Amino acid sequence: MKKTIRTMRSIGMLIAIGLAFISPLYAQTEQSTLRVMTYNIYRGGTMHKQPLSQTVKVIQAAKADVVGIQETRSPKGVNAEQLAQLLGWNYYVHPKNNVILTRYEIVEKMDNGIKVKLPSGQGAYIFNLHLKPSPYLPYQFLGIKPIWPKTDKPFIPHIKTEAEAIASSKKGPASKTIAMLLRQIRSLPDQEAPVFVVGDFNEPSHLDWTEAAAKAGRHPLKVAYPTSKVLLAAGFGDAYRTIYPDEMAKPGFTWTPMKKSNQPRTHHDRIDYIYYKGVKVTDTKIVGENEENADIVVTPYPSDHRAVVATFTLSGQPSPEKIPAPKSKEIKHRSSADQSEQPAVFYAPESKTPVPLVIALHTWSGDYQQKYHKAVEQWCIRNGWAYIHPDFRGPNNRPEATGSEFVVADIVSAVEYAKKTTNIDTSAIYLVGTSGGGYTALVMAGHHPERWAGVSAWVPISDLAAWHAEGKHVEALEKSCGGAPGDTPAVDAEYAKRSPITYLKNAGGTTLHISAGIRDSIVPISHSLHAFNEVAAAKDRISEEDIRFFVEKRKVPPKLQADLSDPTYGKKRPLFRRESGNAPVTIFDGGHELVAPAAMAWIQQVHHEKKKNKPNAPDGT
Repeated sequence: MKKTIRTMRSIGMLIAIGLAFISPLYAQTEQSTLRVMTYNIYRGGTMHKQPLSQTVKVIQAAKADVVGIQETRSPKGVNAEQLAQLLGWNYYVHPKNNVILTRYEIVEKMDNGIKVKLPSGQGAYIFNLHLKPSPYLPYQFLGIKPIWPKTDKPFIPHIKTEAEAIASSKKGPASKTIAMLLRQIRSLPDQEAPVFVVGDFNEPSHLDWTEAAAKAGRHPLKVAYPTSKVLLAAGFGDAYRTIYPDEMAKPGFTWTPMKKSNQPRTHHDRIDYIYYKGVKVTDTKIVGENEENADIVVTPYPSDHRAVVATFTLSGQPSPEKIPAPKSKEIKHRSSADQSEQPAVFYAPESKTPVPLVIALHTWSGDYQQKYHKAVEQWCIRNGWAYIHPDFRGPNNRPEATGSEFVVADIVSAVEYAKKTTNIDTSAIYLVGTSGGGYTALVMAGHHPERWAGVSAWVPISDLAAWHAEGKHVEALEKSCGGAPGDTPAVDAEYAKRSPITYLKNAGGTTLHISAGIRDSIVPISHSLHAFNEVAAAKDRISEEDIRFFVEKRKVPPKLQADLSDPTYGKKRPLFRRESGNAPVTIFDGGHELVAPAAMAWIQQVHHEKKKNKPNAPDGT
């Protein structure tokens, strides 16, 4: 066997592998339902002094597949990327900061919306709106001056009639926005695809402000609000009112959980909607703060709007007979650390010959059910490789997780489970992870370098104390390590014990690829470069001066610039690459993300190189 595997130089092979990696980023097997959600998260999701993870908890509790998010801008900036990272999802940001998050592949982006590719290959359009909150008609009827700044003009305190309200709505910007959106929808190329329009409309529905509601004193009078009428006239259904047509029995108020209904300076209403076309709605739920006002309860609740989530049955799904759909399954394996049963998602191909195994490691706040590495799973299924996605104690926010001895033992035990239940080629076991998963991949490379044929670590954290100083996931780090760096020698020892940088010298001979996006705003690329230096020969290490330049300028230092080509990265082209022995580091034109085709192209190339140097090894593809 050759002493060094030059993993990044066989560009011809990389092109071939990259072109073969044509599955969508979140391709899945057949599924007949889709859960769509709308959620105004209230100024970035952190204005109630709750962590952004609480907003993620709301989305996870709703079990949504696609979410239209409004108000993503916090006082510190737009939180779209952080939300997507915490969920492990794809995302789209409109220039006005309306965001769509989805576990599925985004195949097209357009004004106010996206097209996603559903598990069957069918497309669906999702549009997300946040219509202007002023003038806010219900408050005008009641003489309430809104508290939101800079948007309360024109304010008409004493609207008295239905006609005045309708005229005001038709003259306002919402009417133009809806008209433009409907023209856009009529011109969509795929007229058979389902269409969803979600958002905070800041206007009630004519289905709610009825004669019955007015007589009961719920609303001041009957108003046939035009926005909801226009959408229904265009063929859309209101998901909540389709399931709950009795507006008196099920008001479905989304505004506002911050105040009680008997407080004089507010008026409870339903102003957050999911409109749909081309599908059947089977269920709709309100997500909020307590059982009195919501079907799905999350406490503490982080927003001033309740969310809405609806389940739809998709038409036009190909039948199982037409789609060979081998599937992963949930399993439990026994951890050698404490003999506990630990969950994982596992795929075992039917094979008489030994097959390679890929272990995908979830992100910082994820668990074994996370879908971030779904493209890796589907690649393994297509190519007949085994795949396991272990839990290793779930999110990194407690001592049992975050690079602990339990984490290390759990991952090793997951591998042993795969070996006992499947015909695994023990010389072809690969690790891949992103963000917190990249961190854990480096932890495993340092603790058990002898086990891995290759380790692919994307945007990883390598030094927990440094990451704490950079202000990232501070609360989770302090819960995991017992405090902040510098609190006590024991706390400092925990940060060191759980940091890959402490052990990476052990991985000097490991085939290890570290990749980082030059615009990463969550984990500075210094973590990747310092990790590389730990496994690199002295002559190949990157100087501290150059590392500072990378981080501060978000550019490659002039003396290190080169014209690189690697088609497996697609539009996220490599800007810098250095190798030392079996360990390349790549800085690519991107952010905090995994480029799945590049990850799997590298792993497959390493596998072919090793097989070439070991002729009797099984192919595994």
